[in-house]
Amino acid sequence: MRIEGYQVNQTKSDEVDSAKKNKADKLKSKQQQHSSKKLSDMRKPEISQKAKHLAQAKRLADTAPDIRMDKVNALKERISKGEYHVSPEALADKMINEHLVTKEF
Repeated sequence: MRIEGYQVNQTKSDEVDSAKKNKADKLKSKQQQHSSKKLSDMRKPEISQKAKHLAQAKRLADTAPDIRMDKVNALKERISKGEYHVSPEALADKMINEHLVTKEF
């Protein structure tokens, strides 16, 4: 007795196996090509001009003193001479604004 369907299924199975093998071979070939490239052939990352400017600004800010003694000394002198006056309304406004800003976060 001969089974016809078996031959067809075997043929389809062989075709699927062959397709899988071809796909695996192509993938392996691509991987070998990629790994054989030299590092100098690969594209190197570039830092944008904006990033360079930001880095420079950060370096300058990091090296700047936290307290500007020239301003502190000028204010001390004005206070000692009685030339420095603060508006109570302006001070109250700044205190309220500062309070509102810190509460939002």
